[in-house]
Amino acid sequence: MRRGIIFFVWGILVVNRGFAQVSSCGTVATERDIQAMSQLSSNFDIAGRTAESEIINIAITAHVVRSSDGGGGLSSGVLTSAISNLNIAYAPVGINFFLLNSPRFIDDDTHFNFFSSQEDGLAANNVKNTVNIYFVNSASVSGGNFVCGYAYFPAAKKDLIIMANGCTGNGATLAHELGHFFALYHTHGKVNNGTTDELVSRENCESAGDDLCDTPADPQLSNLVNSSCQYTGGAQDSNGDFYTPDVENFMSYSLSQCRDSFTDGQIKRMGLAYKNFKSHILQNDPSFEFAVDEFFVANATCPDKSDGSVQVQVSRAGEFLYSTDGLSFIASNQLTGLAPGTHQIFVKNEVGSVSTSTVEVGFVTDYPEIPTIELVNNQLVIQVEDGHEVNWYFENSFLEGETGPSLDSPSFGSYTVGVSNGGCETLSEVFEVLSTDEIESNLSFYPNPTVEILNVSLQPSLHRYVESVTIRDLGGRVTVRGSLTEAFNVSTLKPGLYLLELTGSNFVVRRRFLKR
Repeated sequence: MRRGIIFFVWGILVVNRGFAQVSSCGTVATERDIQAMSQLSSNFDIAGRTAESEIINIAITAHVVRSSDGGGGLSSGVLTSAISNLNIAYAPVGINFFLLNSPRFIDDDTHFNFFSSQEDGLAANNVKNTVNIYFVNSASVSGGNFVCGYAYFPAAKKDLIIMANGCTGNGATLAHELGHFFALYHTHGKVNNGTTDELVSRENCESAGDDLCDTPADPQLSNLVNSSCQYTGGAQDSNGDFYTPDVENFMSYSLSQCRDSFTDGQIKRMGLAYKNFKSHILQNDPSFEFAVDEFFVANATCPDKSDGSVQVQVSRAGEFLYSTDGLSFIASNQLTGLAPGTHQIFVKNEVGSVSTSTVEVGFVTDYPEIPTIELVNNQLVIQVEDGHEVNWYFENSFLEGETGPSLDSPSFGSYTVGVSNGGCETLSEVFEVLSTDEIESNLSFYPNPTVEILNVSLQPSLHRYVESVTIRDLGGRVTVRGSLTEAFNVSTLKPGLYLLELTGSNFVVRRRFLKR
């Protein structure tokens, strides 16, 4: 089985600063890093994560760095929005982030505009077993290059991320840095400058680029994606194949507004990193632990109705939010509009930690069999089981008071009947009660007089109402039987007058013709 290679590196995104050199991601994995992880990989628990896995809660400690007088610093609104966007990004991954406590403020001019060489000073504020994210006014690394942020890969055993305030709210950078935190390379590979070593054909995808075969080879997308999220480069790999990179992947260098997805391979690798390196991170604030005690289910009325509901009971009192998709939460513990089937229920506590459970919603009754309407002795008739309700419809309108298995003396027009059992109504096919005039006005036959062949033509939509087509003599005896799909051979008939007769369930139409 393929192993993900994890090493210590900074993950850095670009910040545009007119007064400083712009840097891409700063550190390249050394051969020693790669070899060390290769040697360890055989000892890993390799059960990677899938989007269907049970949700993982990840505790975040937010450290907001301000100037010494308490000025500046990331606003609470931007922080709240950033965590919300982060959870939208990681919902397909099955990871939920929450703030363990209120943000911690560090009022220190030394770190307000942060240099990576000062990291130890900030790291002294780390809260154990949480992801410590430091929000600074600006961040720069070796060489004075300004960056959006950086993170450490799991092998470094550092639960720390640096974020520049100006990049925190763009919806992509924080997700990108946490991707590094959970062992994802950039999609352009293990180096931060230059073109990937992965071939477009992906024949070396397990050991080149980001070592994942479901991310296309990426030539490094800085300045190669336009505002419409289209790749504008024309680079080729060493085989002469043109790159077709994924501009929507969080781990690319595409524009922030374009990046919104992880691949299945990336999801699996993040699960691998969590189980083997990050499972020590708190999944809940011990002060706010809870469990889902019980579900009270109201089944849907019918198999295809979305009118079921679930009431959620939690183990303790508190201010909880509830959801069926993990994205849209409501304050009510009554979740409605549910179709029959298995549903995942999400409950979020006061600090944002989420618990998930599954519940089965059934349906009250199934649909009756489709009724068949017949015309018998000038009555429309159906067969119906005892206890089922019947409703007749004429020209799509409900017939008041007609709730029995038969309908007397129907008028010409379209009829349907509905049979219901506990609210699940099954409708019949449309039954047309036709007038003789309608058949006659659409019927033609030729030649008349005829010697050998009589052709009969009726509008095709009316064929299904005709049960028999015959030719009779004037004494009423049937002389020829036929159909509307082929001509009648009348060559053996004696010369004289005959009747062409079309018969349906509620009509008989006769027309004369002359046989010579």
